[in-house]
Amino acid sequence: RKKKKKTVVVCSLEAVAGMTRAVLVVLLVVVACSCVAGREQVAGQPPRANDDPHLPLWHVVPTPHNWMNDPNGPFYDPVHKQYHLMYQYRTPRLWGHSVSSDMVHWRQLPVALNNDKPYDKGGVFSGSTTVLRNGTAVISYSVSTNDKQCLAWPTNYSDPDLVQWTKFSGNPVIKAPSAPDGRDPTTAWWDDGVGKWRMAYGTKEGAVVYESTDFLKWSPVHNAQDGYLMQSVTGQWECPDFYVAQYNKRGIEGGADQPTHVIKASTTGQDFWLLGSYDPATATFSPQTKDTQMAANPANRYDLGHGIYYASKTFFDPVKTRQVLFGWVREERPSGRDGGPFGWSSVQALPRSVVVDDSVAPPRLRYEPIEELQMLRVGSGVTKTGIRVPGNSSIAIDGVSGAQLEIRAVLSGTGCGLDVRADAAHVQFTRISVEDDASNNQHYMTGTDLGGDDYNVTQVSYSDPHLCQAVCNASSRCLAWTFVQADGPGPVRCCLKDHVPTPKPKVGCVSGIKNAPPPPPGIKTLTVVTDTTHSTTNTSWSGRVIEGPVVVPPGNQGSDGTIALHVFVDHSIIETFVADGRAVVTRRAYPVPAASGMDEATRVFAVSTQPNQACTVVSFQAWELQAANLT
Repeated sequence: RKKKKKTVVVCSLEAVAGMTRAVLVVLLVVVACSCVAGREQVAGQPPRANDDPHLPLWHVVPTPHNWMNDPNGPFYDPVHKQYHLMYQYRTPRLWGHSVSSDMVHWRQLPVALNNDKPYDKGGVFSGSTTVLRNGTAVISYSVSTNDKQCLAWPTNYSDPDLVQWTKFSGNPVIKAPSAPDGRDPTTAWWDDGVGKWRMAYGTKEGAVVYESTDFLKWSPVHNAQDGYLMQSVTGQWECPDFYVAQYNKRGIEGGADQPTHVIKASTTGQDFWLLGSYDPATATFSPQTKDTQMAANPANRYDLGHGIYYASKTFFDPVKTRQVLFGWVREERPSGRDGGPFGWSSVQALPRSVVVDDSVAPPRLRYEPIEELQMLRVGSGVTKTGIRVPGNSSIAIDGVSGAQLEIRAVLSGTGCGLDVRADAAHVQFTRISVEDDASNNQHYMTGTDLGGDDYNVTQVSYSDPHLCQAVCNASSRCLAWTFVQADGPGPVRCCLKDHVPTPKPKVGCVSGIKNAPPPPPGIKTLTVVTDTTHSTTNTSWSGRVIEGPVVVPPGNQGSDGTIALHVFVDHSIIETFVADGRAVVTRRAYPVPAASGMDEATRVFAVSTQPNQACTVVSFQAWELQAANLT
């Protein structure tokens, strides 16, 4: 009898491609290791403050309390026609679970994966869900010890919500010392030519790849890259992702001479991507450009919100043939791991579709908020045209007010922008503006350090990196520069260099190479600036300025003197899509709410940040957004 039970376990996934769900239900009952947990109140955990004015009302937040981070295992269940989103929840880590029919309104379910096995007692870390060819779903996940990869699948396939999940009795399926330490396995993919499943996970050397014929027994791939899908020297890869590139037209993949795949890694506090080609014979990925190292190009980021948007995960949506992206958005106010006095912490970014923009060379990624979000719009909205803003001033946009808004605006003029979550006195506000950078991105690289080769380091009192750039441009000796922004009590410094060091990502640094080659004809790089230093009068929290590059194609917005902003405001979270989604930046803002006569901070202003240079809001539309059903 014991021998038969063991055989049943192995067959439950080995032959899954040809089994019916009814058979699977019987088999999984035999594997008596199902996992289900409710969202019990943690001892000493304060209830979530549902009247917290900074609680988003149409983003997925931890329910009913506590904190969340990495999105885990999103997938579409084709049988029950529901989207599933899981995420890191509480400490030690569990997998929270939500379902939706439209990715807008979500129902919270009991915890999907608890830390109830000896190998995952320290926490169920991040991973993915693979939908097999017959529509069944299998979770792959890592654990706190950073040396094991495990599997789980639905206990009852007749349950439309797939609430209970069974952990494979043969876990872990990949483990040290025979496998490199690492975590966060990707969604697996099937390679027809070799007849095997492939799956990668992140290590300190990149993404190592394993393969299987039955999804249960996994072995390393032997290739010229030491068994790696891609190698990199940028440090620990967290939450790697690998998927087929989708082009502008839904469902259309790249041609023979175009990049066919996207690889992504969360590292150095940011989510970087590379486009390239994949060779199934060797299970290797080759980048399309000279940027052969992940995190080498600051423009290659899913989101410019450095330190705010992280650990993202995509899945393929077969309903609308699109790749959909979720991401963890951190708090910027002090809240603690358990949510502190607020009872909750962190939020999932709104879902975005990811496409390849081949209107620039080389091609790049572009992002769009999913179209289903339009169902939250209230009425026909407010429309304005031709608002002229004098230099270094602002104009309130009448008829627009709210802490839940969608805004679409086309702006003309460098330094033109919008202030959102603003009070009537214009004391509290979060600013979004676009600066004209006619040079190549190497001339002005935000979030980048050129370490070493300094011949002059000067403490300065100014806060504008362009002034440091001007000092370098005026010196015949200077070839490159780095502006080091204030870091706590540390001084602000302008560093001039007589050699050109290798650019490296670094928070708080802006750098430039004076004699960098010009950009390709027609390509233009702009800089989007988001400033939360005036977003609140609460002195216990201070915002910061984040800048990032936006690459726009010839004859498009940006190169013709205009730029489009698509802004979503949901109380404390602000997400801005720039130039038709060629860059996105996510920020948090916590204006002091209405009290003691203070205004509610729900206004919108058009602004010009440049002295003596007017700008124009060519067109403007805004809608109030209703709260989503998040039960």
